[in-house]
Amino acid sequence: ATTVSIDLLHEDPRHDSLYGDDTIDDLMASISSGIRVPLRIVPHSKSSEGYRILSGHRRFRAAKNVGLTEVPCVILDDLTEEDELREILISNQSRRKTNLQIAKEAQIWWDMLSDAAKDRQGERVDLENADANIPENLPECSDAGDTRDQVAKLVCMGSGKTIEKGMKVLSVIRDIRSDESIANAETTAR
Repeated sequence: ATTVSIDLLHEDPRHDSLYGDDTIDDLMASISSGIRVPLRIVPHSKSSEGYRILSGHRRFRAAKNVGLTEVPCVILDDLTEEDELREILISNQSRRKTNLQIAKEAQIWWDMLSDAAKDRQGERVDLENADANIPENLPECSDAGDTRDQVAKLVCMGSGKTIEKGMKVLSVIRDIRSDESIANAETTAR
């Protein structure tokens, strides 16, 4: 691990959109004597100096609050955006999460796994509807549920059906929030 000035570290906005602003009171007492598990960071893409935190946001906030000026970090180079998202998700696997946070994680995993499957499929159009007439409750005959079942395992949430339901709820929540934002904007404009 490398010691990095706390002034050079910036929180990754994707982390906040997934997990929100967690309380750090429990960490502040233990961090006052130093951080045992290094933060995982990448060079900041928007400036020549500084780093973006992929793992260790709560430790970073606690370190700032107790007055630490440097923290141990592992610098990860040459990661793709997908690699960075994977790092964020994997580093937060053991944390306690709300159902909404799990659904958000599931959506990201779903998108990544679906994109990878499409890349593997390539330009073949004959595979698009190959499983259309095979019942999904016969897993030995169909791979229609593979992505959702993989996602269910990654987020430790039951079955692929549960993941699909959770993602539908997430979609409804996003629609409601969008409608509320539009309504608030219209009210403000009046």
